[in-house]
Amino acid sequence: MTTFSVRFAIGDLQGTRFVELEGLVDTGATFAVVPRPILESLGIRPRRQARFSLGNGQVVQYDVGEARIRLAGMDGPTFCVFGEPDTEPLVGAVTLEGFLLGVDPVNETLIPVTGKLKPL
Repeated sequence: MTTFSVRFAIGDLQGTRFVELEGLVDTGATFAVVPRPILESLGIRPRRQARFSLGNGQVVQYDVGEARIRLAGMDGPTFCVFGEPDTEPLVGAVTLEGFLLGVDPVNETLIPVTGKLKPL
């Protein structure tokens, strides 16, 4: 698992309102995580609840919604976990894969990667 900090913006799905954040890139996490008050201030609402396993093995349930994210010069939709008010924002593996971004752990940067398809 690799972690380092990046700047990104989270916004409503329409792309009309964004909040700039700094958070961890965490390849061991599934989705992006943003404190609930920030998501609610943007009008983002939970779509479902999902179970997640924490680093200590504890299984917890969190609300998940859809948001727009600006990351590494790109803009698009992503799933976002409604974190506790004091939760550090983070960008997880699903968001990275959706943007075709990989991680350079030595230089602690995001790098473009080539997507893969099975032969048609």
